[in-house]
Amino acid sequence: MSRVKLVSFNDVALPIYNPRLQGGTASSREATITLADGSVYDAIGADQAGIVLPYTLSYECVALEDDAATLQTTLAALMRKRGQRGKLYRRVLADDTIHWAWARPMRLPLASGEKGQTTHIPLSFQFQILSPWYGHYYADWLLDDGYYLDDGLFLDDEAFEDTMASSPHVIPVTNGGNGTCRNAIVTITAGGANITALTVASGDTDIDWTGTLTAGNGLVIDCGAKSIKNNGANAYSGFAYGGSHALNGWLVLPPGDTDITITFTGGSTNSTVAVDFRDTWE
Repeated sequence: MSRVKLVSFNDVALPIYNPRLQGGTASSREATITLADGSVYDAIGADQAGIVLPYTLSYECVALEDDAATLQTTLAALMRKRGQRGKLYRRVLADDTIHWAWARPMRLPLASGEKGQTTHIPLSFQFQILSPWYGHYYADWLLDDGYYLDDGLFLDDEAFEDTMASSPHVIPVTNGGNGTCRNAIVTITAGGANITALTVASGDTDIDWTGTLTAGNGLVIDCGAKSIKNNGANAYSGFAYGGSHALNGWLVLPPGDTDITITFTGGSTNSTVAVDFRDTWE
């Protein structure tokens, strides 16, 4: 991971003078058991371990303004954020891209300054990081959706979306981050005929759904929330794990390229699949 600097929390810019960031990445999750003979069973095996959340990120800097009144206004805006949950933004120094993570400022102590100091003061922050860091968001969206471009949105961007002329259909997707995405959303839209069964498979993922997806309607499989909606209505009752499913979650997208195979019954030759997700970073 390239060097980064914190830039803002929600709508409040963080002071950037003399910044020092401490904390690094999250720790790796452990899943080991010591057996009776003294050997160790590692449930994760050769896979990359997930991260342990939350973790603490410390940030030290100097707040600098032109006069005492402006400095006081800056400090008041920062102090009001203590304990709030929001988006913490960071900038990658190598290419100026923006990532964000869900975070909570736990402490915002003010360091003691020199006597008579009125326009600058050292600050120290402690953030509790509640999620991975997210980058590029691959999804269809509109300018009036209420999103910020710094949330990973790009003008004239394209989601990962294919027309499924036959079953099975493979859609390749690419996670450009260095962490595993666990909250992708897969949307299957039935074409000229109803879909009555489908399977989403990739690596250790094998999840099935049976029911009636009426022509023209969409089935939204939210792998982070573990929910399934058919044309907006709860359709979890049709969900089942396939025989080769070996994950605690549903679908994961590790760094790099992943092929997702959709097998479906019905749907004609113009059904579609779209995969919405974010590049995920540690």
